[in-house]
Amino acid sequence: ALGSALDRARSLLDGCETENMSTNDAVSEQHYQNSNKDSNDLEPRLEKAGGGGVAGEIPEVADSLLCSEDGANSTVTADDQLMPNIPLGLVLACCQEFKAYSEQPVRHWHDLVRVADVVRPMMGISPSAWDEAKRYMGPEEASVVIVAMLERFADIRSPGGYLRTLSSKAAIGEFSCGPMIMALMRRDAA
Repeated sequence: ALGSALDRARSLLDGCETENMSTNDAVSEQHYQNSNKDSNDLEPRLEKAGGGGVAGEIPEVADSLLCSEDGANSTVTADDQLMPNIPLGLVLACCQEFKAYSEQPVRHWHDLVRVADVVRPMMGISPSAWDEAKRYMGPEEASVVIVAMLERFADIRSPGGYLRTLSSKAAIGEFSCGPMIMALMRRDAA
């Protein structure tokens, strides 16, 4: 059985043609990089019903997101309910301070969570407050809150207390990071 599986794998691999790469002192063509960003990084997420936020503030965009191309209504999964209701690209455009603490560019939500994990202790936010925020908001939205707080860090007397307050609002469904980001956009536009 293993022998036949190995033979089958070899036959599949024999059909694959790979480009023969050469190297010399003058040219190195070993590294290929795709600089195109994933389009899903710029796609907005729908928020839970009644939560407000960006999707509620832009009705024509929200309506277009509720229907698929064939006109059928789409559903929001449980995983989507804890995702931020705004596109990652908008967060990155409004929040610049975190870049001083990030070794790599943020291209996906998990990259932003990693940056928030680094920045959080520097802001004086306890691990328990951070865990509570991730539990009630989801790690991605909690990370948006952290980088948004970093933008206004000088104005926040108790970052840990502020995060706990927002977490308690999120626990009862009364918090969305959308208005925080929109406020930063308005501040930048002024």
